[in-house]
Amino acid sequence: MEFTNLNQDICRKFVEDELFSPKLQKNPSKPGLIGLEIESFPYRIDQKTIVPVPLYEGVDSLAGAIEKTAKSTSQESVFYSLPEHQKRFLDKVILSHGDIIQFEPGGQLEVATAPCNSFDQIQTQLGSTWAFLNDISQNEEIRFASYGTNPWLNENQIGLQLPKPRYQALQQYLNGISLSGKQMMLLTCSIHINLDLGESKETRRKRIIASNLIAPFLTAIFSHSPIQAVKLTSHKSHRSFLWQNLDHQRTGFPLDFKKNQDLDSLIDSYLDFGLKAPLIHIHRLGAKPLPKGFSFSDWLQNPVSGISPTIDDLRNHFTLLFPEVRLKGFLELRSCDALPEKWQLVPMAFCCGLLYHDQSIDAVLELTEEILPDLKQFWNKASFGLEDEALFNYALKLFELAISGFTSLPSEFRGQEQLNLLLEYFEQYTSQQISPADDLIREFQINNSLII
Repeated sequence: MEFTNLNQDICRKFVEDELFSPKLQKNPSKPGLIGLEIESFPYRIDQKTIVPVPLYEGVDSLAGAIEKTAKSTSQESVFYSLPEHQKRFLDKVILSHGDIIQFEPGGQLEVATAPCNSFDQIQTQLGSTWAFLNDISQNEEIRFASYGTNPWLNENQIGLQLPKPRYQALQQYLNGISLSGKQMMLLTCSIHINLDLGESKETRRKRIIASNLIAPFLTAIFSHSPIQAVKLTSHKSHRSFLWQNLDHQRTGFPLDFKKNQDLDSLIDSYLDFGLKAPLIHIHRLGAKPLPKGFSFSDWLQNPVSGISPTIDDLRNHFTLLFPEVRLKGFLELRSCDALPEKWQLVPMAFCCGLLYHDQSIDAVLELTEEILPDLKQFWNKASFGLEDEALFNYALKLFELAISGFTSLPSEFRGQEQLNLLLEYFEQYTSQQISPADDLIREFQINNSLII
């Protein structure tokens, strides 16, 4: 689908066909495919001091180490070039089992798994990916840390590492709003949980509404970013706090939904959210700043530098929207801090227990009238973990529903190990009104730093 003369009807068709229609589901008899995007901070240690790893610059760059390891293990490297640079830049490495290693603006490393049919499959794939990264750690002395915010370094010590025009434009745009934008780009890591939308319209409707309802509780339950740049913040998820202060026109909860809202009206509200959001980047204009407050809807009516939007421009624009639940032909749940390796699949088990089990998702939707009026307030409070009593009580209800739902899913899908980890996490953290952030706070208070 390619149009040069866009209008609102064509934009709506794009949203319906590409963002709200399922791209993952392969076998309707299964609960659904699953995928993760796991981010981490690369670093080196020099005389007991944490040193950032440059993404492209120098002989000790992260991209150089990954490219060298990829060549030695016969993995596929993909490159990109920029008109103002003579050299090629490593864009990503596609591992033999389908997982992808790529980069975020501050040089954070992202592992994006291929869609998987079961938790056992995704564990096996991630095991191979960690083995690849362990080779880099052993041979290049680069380590990878999984926290929601960088606990050692500030944004000035890192700087923008990706020279792509879209990230240069994004940084320029966010710098005009607050410091949160720059810190989000350079100092945060998260876990994105990718789940099937489902085949039927009713399943899609339920999963979209329920995934938004549980988003603040995901943040609170799995908070793991109380420290940034060697300073203890006032938050358990400082990463979430940064997102909340980023740009209210492109973050948070854009859907104007109600308990019984139909799928068509969800599509309309997501389209409205996208069209009203200010433009950040137009491919054909590189990193050129755009008129302040100029929305995609404005662009439909008024060309920019003689350029009118195409479907590719619309697609690019929607990738620069950052709601807590992003529609991409699947559900991308974006509310969870990066976690220690042991717990990295637990948030997905939690979400599958709620969204892939019919009785559990219906029970979540029964809470709509209670949660929805305070959804944004719960999101604000979630940056403090489970401290708020009302939020904590809903978190307990949701976790119990998640355990029940996940237990009821087919054993060949969930696996016993992940069920045990889900139960262990609940007993160790959520039932005690704490999260892994409390472990970091305790360690920091004892040592005045995080132990390397």
